[in-house]
Amino acid sequence: MTQWIHYETPDTRGQIVTAFGALHAQTVVLWQRFSDDEFFKRPADGGWSPAQNVEHLIKATSPVTRALTMPRFVLRLLFGRARVPSRTFFEVRAAYRDVLAEGAQAGSYGPRSSASIDDAGRTRQRLLHRWQLVLPQLTEAIGRWDEASLDYYRLPHPLLGKLTVREMLYFSLYHVGHHAEIVAARQADSAPGDA
Repeated sequence: MTQWIHYETPDTRGQIVTAFGALHAQTVVLWQRFSDDEFFKRPADGGWSPAQNVEHLIKATSPVTRALTMPRFVLRLLFGRARVPSRTFFEVRAAYRDVLAEGAQAGSYGPRSSASIDDAGRTRQRLLHRWQLVLPQLTEAIGRWDEASLDYYRLPHPLLGKLTVREMLYFSLYHVGHHAEIVAARQADSAPGDA
C-alpha cells in the first residue's frame, strides 16, 4: 500500500505546527473525494465510514485543543509535571500501535452508530465544517506554547496514560494520519481496477 498522507516527522514546536498544517490540507482533500453516499457508507469489513472516522477524529482532537488553552497551573494541578524527557514521535507511535495490537478501542471517543441520515449532504457539510476548524484551532493553541513547556506539562490519554504535551501532539498527529490512511486505503481498494 502506498502512503497517502505525508508530512515531515516533527521534533520542534514549529515542525509540529507545520506537520499539522500539511495534515489538515491533505485530510480536507481526502474527505472531499467521497460522494455523500460514499462518505456515510460503512466498509464491508465492518470498519467505520469516512464520516465516522471524521467524527472520531473531532472527538479525539478537540479535547487536546481545549487543554492547551487552559491555564497552565490548572494542568499542573490536575496532571502533575513531567519527570522524564518526552519520548520521540516514533516512540509514541510505537506505544500506540502496541495498545492497538492488544485490542484497545476508542471507547467514548468512538463515533455514534451509523443510523440512517435524512439529509446526507447537509449532515456531511456540517461535519466537514467542524473538521475544517479542528486542526487550525489546535495549531493556533500550540502557538501559545514555548518549546520547554511542551516537555514540562502533562495531559492524560485514555490508552497511553499521562503524556507530556509534546507526546500528546505527536500522538494526535499520528492518530489523524493513521485514520486518514485507513480511509484512503479502503477507497483505493474499492475503486474499480484498470484491467
